[in-house]
Amino acid sequence: MAHRFAVPATGLALILGLLAGCQQDATPPPPTTGWVPGTLRFGAHADFKSLDPALANDTDSIPFVRTMCQSLLDYDDGVNLVPLLAESMPDVSADGMTYTFHLRKGVRFSNGRELTSEDFVYSWTRVLDPATVSPGQSYVKDLIAGAKEYSDWRSVEDKQKAHQDLTAEDQQVPRADAVSGLSAPDARRFQVKLTHADQTFPYVIAMTYFAPVPREEIEKYPQEERKDQFTAHPVGTGPFVLKEWRRSLRLRLERDPHYWDAEHAPALQALEVRFGLDDLTKQMMFERGELDLMNRIPSAAYVRLKHDPRWQPCFEKLVFNGAFYLWINCEMEPFAGEKGRLVRRALRYAIDKERIAQVSNDRYVPAKGVVPPQMPGYKSQVLGCPYDPKAAKRLLAEAGYADGVPDSLALWVSNEESSGERIAEVIQQDLKAVGFRKVEVNAVNFDVYQAMTGKHKTAPLCYGGWYQDYPDPSDFLYQLFSSNSITDSDCNNLSFYHSDKADELMDQAGKEHDPAKRMEQYAEAEKRIVEEDAAVVPVVDVQEIWLRQTWVTGFHIHPVWLVKYDKLSITPP
Repeated sequence: MAHRFAVPATGLALILGLLAGCQQDATPPPPTTGWVPGTLRFGAHADFKSLDPALANDTDSIPFVRTMCQSLLDYDDGVNLVPLLAESMPDVSADGMTYTFHLRKGVRFSNGRELTSEDFVYSWTRVLDPATVSPGQSYVKDLIAGAKEYSDWRSVEDKQKAHQDLTAEDQQVPRADAVSGLSAPDARRFQVKLTHADQTFPYVIAMTYFAPVPREEIEKYPQEERKDQFTAHPVGTGPFVLKEWRRSLRLRLERDPHYWDAEHAPALQALEVRFGLDDLTKQMMFERGELDLMNRIPSAAYVRLKHDPRWQPCFEKLVFNGAFYLWINCEMEPFAGEKGRLVRRALRYAIDKERIAQVSNDRYVPAKGVVPPQMPGYKSQVLGCPYDPKAAKRLLAEAGYADGVPDSLALWVSNEESSGERIAEVIQQDLKAVGFRKVEVNAVNFDVYQAMTGKHKTAPLCYGGWYQDYPDPSDFLYQLFSSNSITDSDCNNLSFYHSDKADELMDQAGKEHDPAKRMEQYAEAEKRIVEEDAAVVPVVDVQEIWLRQTWVTGFHIHPVWLVKYDKLSITPP
């Protein structure tokens, strides 16, 4: 149920602080018993949708998937790419369009078979097959040579097999039984040819979508069962293997005794996840010592525990490469056209980001731009926008709304984000205060939110977030604001923003070899998107906050993977 703020932010913070002080002595100290030797236990609200690396795409499941399925490249303890299944960083042709990867010797899948370059050709082709419905397809379909031709042909084939009528356009699609840009010159060399030079490619392929899987473990199932079966029975080259998955109840991974990299084998014997736990239940289990890690800490518990010096060493925090925005639909009134740009600029001054950050209990910090400031190599030219209701009203008057905006506007938000609905209500209040007379919060489940905000001329305003896929400004700017990202459904560009100049700058940056110049081009594009065209209001950057038990060692929030479970161990206190 929605609830509005009855207490100003500063007053609320004071009250919570006083309550924390009163309750500190009543807080039990961190437990010293309850740990299970060699097993790390974690709790989650909802079950994972898939453990297939080609399909898994949420921040909870991906860290577990990467313990079973590895990619050519990985990240060090920060955001620097390092070789993983590749024995070294790739050889790149002078024109930047051909990458050659040399595979490590002796790498084996958990079924015992040795990894070869043909496994990469098969696995990446599978990602590009529309029948797989892999989110990874969108990152490389227009980048790998022959990928689009193969994907288009497979779509036609699927129609033919289903005895569907082909359109005139379908009948013009040339046959393509393979992806021409993927090849295996020999068992340990995997080669990729691109349609154009793109400096984001190495970051893209470090994602788990592009982890190799053994063809025989997929094709042993009947065609119609393959997706569901491999989702539940993944096989990869990682240090852990799936031992049990009782859907919506429990997941257990165990260390692979035959893991190819014995030198870096994990200290843990098993990882366990219990599903169906709400945040309060997780908190109580954690404080009793029944869980080893906890994220999404309930607000009251966080305030209480962070003021207790006995618990303070158990906290881990990191301002993550994730952000939340107020998206403004540039196709809809009153935000369309030149007059609409003035209205959009008014919104930049109307939102009190400091207030939102204050009521979030450290979960957010005020944002200046689209790209989080921790992005490597990024130097923002976007200085942010102060909270200035008078400036907002002046811009509205200039746009012809001296008496306010009479239009009824829906502000869409997912009710599955723990603080999303509450923050949307703060935004609603801020907008009404400067003259947006009829703003109504429309809180819906995430699937509905995603479907409705991703359609043309459906959601005039929406509040939502974006977490990095890879640590490069392109993942925020190009993915979210390029006109190429505009689609008829499931659109990432929720502002439906189109700027030839911004597109040109982002395209140039994608091809630019000079890192410093590349970042300047992205920064200039961001300045145009945020300041000149005001297609979006960056509201807050995300701060990840986790609690660990005293017996968990090696835990640090990773800026890409969040958690590297294979680096943790249980050390009795």
